[in-house]
Formats: sequence, structure tokens, C-alpha cells
Amino acid sequence: MKPLLNRLRIRLVLVYLAVGIVLAAAIGGGTYAMVNYYLRQVNDEALKQKMGLQFASLNLPMPLDLYVALINGDLIKAGEDPSTVIAQNDELMGGTTSLEDDPSERVEINELADIEVIPLTIEGTPIKGAVVTNTWLPIDKDAISTAIVNGYDFRTIKLTDGTPVRVLTYRIPITNGIGLIQVARSLKAQQYMLDQLLRGMIIVGLICILLLGFGAWLSASRSIKPMQLAWEKQQAFVANASHELRTPLTLIHAGVEVAQRSATSEAQKQVLEDVISDANHMTKLIENLLLLSRLDAHHLPLELKPLALPELFEDTIRQSNRAFSVSDISLSYESDPIEVMADEVRLKQILLILIDNAVRNNHPGGWVKLTAFARKDMAVIEVSDNGAGIPQEHLDKLFDRFYKVNDRSTPDYRGSGLGLSIAQSLVQAHGGTIELESEVGEGTTVTFTMPLTQKSHGNQPVSNIES
Repeated sequence: MKPLLNRLRIRLVLVYLAVGIVLAAAIGGGTYAMVNYYLRQVNDEALKQKMGLQFASLNLPMPLDLYVALINGDLIKAGEDPSTVIAQNDELMGGTTSLEDDPSERVEINELADIEVIPLTIEGTPIKGAVVTNTWLPIDKDAISTAIVNGYDFRTIKLTDGTPVRVLTYRIPITNGIGLIQVARSLKAQQYMLDQLLRGMIIVGLICILLLGFGAWLSASRSIKPMQLAWEKQQAFVANASHELRTPLTLIHAGVEVAQRSATSEAQKQVLEDVISDANHMTKLIENLLLLSRLDAHHLPLELKPLALPELFEDTIRQSNRAFSVSDISLSYESDPIEVMADEVRLKQILLILIDNAVRNNHPGGWVKLTAFARKDMAVIEVSDNGAGIPQEHLDKLFDRFYKVNDRSTPDYRGSGLGLSIAQSLVQAHGGTIELESEVGEGTTVTFTMPLTQKSHGNQPVSNIES
């Protein structure tokens, strides 16, 4: 149960962390997207304003979006002639700013100063002298082609050094040889700011997730503590009750055997035989519960020693034939000459549990086979049969305690549902793993591992068949 509670604690922490990561990603991603969108809108608006000033300087008809941009930038008032902005703001076209100018009135104008202007011929080649040009911005042919077709083009390009540049291109009526105007702004500083913002959000997010994980671990521990206490009390009750029941059951069994010997009729003997059978079943159930309690408390001592699997298989199959009185089901084994480091009694118990399940759910003329081979530092042991198989919906629950497939079609369906759970706990106590595969009508294979001894190796397999 302790591993189960630990897995539950880990799952709760993972759920908390998943929710925290999703929220952090949503908040951080949303913040980054909003800042990026805001900067893009500001850049696009500034490029339109700069382009509008170029149209005004050339006395060209002003497109509506450029006119609106000039109004939004407080460069002109609604209904005002765009050409008046040139006389008012000569700095934008290469003029200078007077010292008497009010700085507060020039803030938005200065924000346009870093935008480069490139006058182009209709073929897309730069024109020198007419308007101040630049030498760092390459001519983007795709932007020119699109602007010639659609009238304008907005795009972001990258320079050879990776610097992003936002470019607005407009086609104009040919004036003084100018057929196109490109305005562009470098986004290097803005991209650096966005990278720093992203880096900062990642660092803060990781710190928050670590704190959330620590808090989730404490919260999960508190959440499962009542379950852990309840389980410990249940284990103590089961262990105490099992101890208390063993003595009266032994006395009942002995008394019934005495009464059976003195019975005078077959009916009385049959009734007493049924009582003995039920007493044996209860005794086995109590022993299984005690064993599980010791396994859960890690109080089961294991006498580990080297065990040769071929000899162990042969001895186990011989015991199985005597215990189950099997006549129509063949038992066989095939094993590499390998040794495992295990407790002989407990390993036999695992094998007997699996063989018992295989025999009870098989049909006359069927077979059960034990196979073992080495894989790295572990021995892989398989117990397979060609019985009725198990429906897929039951496979995930077969190792749960008291879980039984409700199938009364087999001759002997009576059982406690603890066998596979005991086998799993014993395998795990040896440091191995166990799994089960089954197909309805094809049979079942249970595979578990045991640690090998140092001298184990695989040569020619050893096999035997008992029926």
C-alpha cells in the first residue's frame, strides 16, 4: 500500500504542476503576445505616419489609411490639408528643430526620426539625392513586386546579421522619377527587449513552478495522510484478527476430523467433509492475509541463496502434479542452465500460485509450460498456458487484492483473489517485476524477473515434460 500511496502523492503533485505550467504558459504567453502585438501596432502606425509625410512632401493624393495615421499621431487635425504638416514639422523631411520649440510638442515627431526612407524608381532601384536615403537597408524585391500589384505592401524582413526590419512599401504616381517609396524601421532594440522579457518570464515561471511543486508535495502529503493512517490501522487489524482466528480454526479442524472418524452414516461424513474443506479454505485465506501484512510492513525475511532454475522447475512441477492431481493437462519446462538469487520457499510459492491459476482455468488436454532465460542481469521466467484466457477489461485489475474474474464456467472457481497479489508482492520483494498478457481463447502468459547470480550464463536449454 505504501508504494500505492507514494504513486498517488506523485500523481497529485504532477496534476498540480501540470495546472501550474498551463497557467504559467497561458499568462506568460499571453503577456508576450500582447507586448509583441502592441509594439507591432506602434511600429506599423509610425511607418504609416512617415509614409504619409512623404506623400505630403510630394503633394500626392493621400490614401485614407495614411491620412488617418497622421490624425492619430496628432500631426494634423481632422479636415486639415496634409501639406501643412510639412511646414510645421520640417525635421521629418531633413530639417532641424529650433531650440525654441517646445519639447513636449515634438515627442511624437522624434519617434519617427529613426525610420529610414528609400525613394525608388518603378523598377525598384534607389534614387539618390531627391530624398535622404540609407545604405544599410537592402531593397526587398518581393515587397516591391507586391506593392506594384496591390498598391502597397507591409512585411518584416531580416538582414544578413539576423536583425528584423519592418518595411512598408507604397506605389505612387511617378514623380521626379520616383515610382515607389519604402519606409523601414529596425526592430533590433525591440527584439532585444522581447527576448529579455521572455527570458525573465521563463526564469520567474521556473521559480514559481518549483515553489508550486514544493507546496503541492506538502499538500499532497497532507491529503493522503488520513488514508495512510487508515491503511495502517487496517493492516494492524488484519494481522491481529488473523492471529486470533488461526487457533480456533485449528481446533475446529481437529474436532471435525475426530467427529468424522466416529460418524455412522455417509451423510454425516459428507457434511463433516464439507466443514473440513471450508476450514481449510479459511486457514489458507488467513495465511495469505498474514503474508500480505508482513509484505506490506516489509517484515518478511528472505533467505536468499543461489537456486538452479532447471532443478527448481522439475521439483515444482512434481509437487504440482501431486497437489492438483492433474491427469489431462501436461506440465513442462524449458530453462537455460542459470541460477537466481532468491528465497527457495517464496520462489516456489510464486510458481505454485501461477501454475494453480493456469491449471484451474485450462481445459482437458491443455498444457502449462515454465520457461526461463537470461536477460542482462535478470532471469526472465514465464508461466504460459493455452487455457480460456482472460478478457482485456480485467487485465489491469488482476493484481488487485480480492479481485476475481467472475467466471463460474470453470470446474473450480472458488478462490480468495489474493494469489496474484501475493505473487506480485513476493516478486517485488526480490527486486523483480511481473506482468501478465492474455488473449481470450488463446491462453495466458505471466512473466516475472529474478536477479541472476554472478556465474549464471545461458548455454543449451534444459527441458523436461511431466503430464
